[in-house]
Amino acid sequence: MKRSIHTRLPGLISILLGLGTGYLYYRTQLCSGFCPLASTPFWSMAIGGFWGALTYDLWKALRAWLFRNSQGD
Repeated sequence: MKRSIHTRLPGLISILLGLGTGYLYYRTQLCSGFCPLASTPFWSMAIGGFWGALTYDLWKALRAWLFRNSQGD
């Protein structure tokens, strides 16, 4: 079953926001190279993208749970 771009767009946007936040963390973190998360932009962006995807997935599950519970009333 093919899903349209409109159903995937919010997830992609949240991942891109997470990547941007990870890069911003890399640029603003002031440590002398001993911080594993801020040592390269790759790791901070990967963690940021993961958190963006996780946040979107949790938000989607919460909305589905709330909608399902509101239908039972």
